[in-house]
Amino acid sequence: MKNTFRFNLLVPPLCLLFLFGLLPNIYSQSFCDSLYNTPTVTDTVIIPGGESLCNENPFFFADRVIGWGGATVYSSSLPASISGEKILLQGDLIIDSWLFNLIDCSILVSPNKKIIVQDGNWLEIYKSRFFACDEMWQGIQLFNSSTLTMEDAHIEDALVAVQEFGSPSFIWLHGAFFNRNLIGLKAVEKFQQSQGLEWYGFADVKFDCTSNLNPPYETRNQSLAGIEIKGRAGTIGQGSTNEFINQENGISAFLSYIDVEFCKFDNCEIGIDIVQTILKQKGFGKFITSFNECETGIFSRSSSLNTSLNHFLNIGDTDIRAEGDNSELNVLNNSFENTIERIGGFSSHYKSFDILFLPY
Repeated sequence: MKNTFRFNLLVPPLCLLFLFGLLPNIYSQSFCDSLYNTPTVTDTVIIPGGESLCNENPFFFADRVIGWGGATVYSSSLPASISGEKILLQGDLIIDSWLFNLIDCSILVSPNKKIIVQDGNWLEIYKSRFFACDEMWQGIQLFNSSTLTMEDAHIEDALVAVQEFGSPSFIWLHGAFFNRNLIGLKAVEKFQQSQGLEWYGFADVKFDCTSNLNPPYETRNQSLAGIEIKGRAGTIGQGSTNEFINQENGISAFLSYIDVEFCKFDNCEIGIDIVQTILKQKGFGKFITSFNECETGIFSRSSSLNTSLNHFLNIGDTDIRAEGDNSELNVLNNSFENTIERIGGFSSHYKSFDILFLPY
């Protein structure tokens, strides 16, 4: 589904003023294909339909342009704190200062651009919104023990909203909303050694996909994954409910050791997908649904799974599926409602098999 927006008679004069440099800080999605192909009054601009920040801001008048013409900008050249502004990010932003704050800002990001937090530096985001309208942007990239704090912040339209590179970074999340990203959070250790997840304050975090993604993934109506990790150890979910909605995989883990708590999975192809991973997962008890209208609740392959206190509702295929050379499978105190197959996929080639199934 796509929505259409038509321009009023003021748009061409605004474009001309912008071209002549008389309005250097004005940008609008109206200039859809660039200022060199300025639409006429009869042109139709098509932007992604459904619920999105882009649709909420069909005309975006920027207070500040960062990276004019695609140039890379360093945070040390900007004020240490920017508050209450609409920002057009046309080039990459490198956080090279110890602390850089974005407070109550709206940031429209140009296609394929990114924010890089260099080693040991800190990006703080409070009540700010990041989005793109033409194509996906790359997201926020954290390098070697850098820090990201997000409170009541919103990241949309990124290939990977937040990604770690190198040694683990400190990430503090509270009330963060990841929407219409291909992947929300990604932490991959390429050397396949278990490093800690330094994720704290993980509460009231939501991963959703409210409409089709931006190009080049415009045919996708689900995010690929809310969280994707490899070679990491730590806890996902602390303190209060976190939600994964309309994801192909809510949480995907490979060669990892993780605890998952206080997380709900709704309308996902697979709620939790683990491969060669040790997972301890705990739900909310039988009065709160942990897995709802997913195709598969938990899919464990060659892994050790300990899952308890879940309520599975309207699961399309299998509530818990285990395949491969699983070392251990413990299913404790779970309840099931309107599901087809509670536990499936077992075969005879497990190293060991231990299942304790105690339904309510």
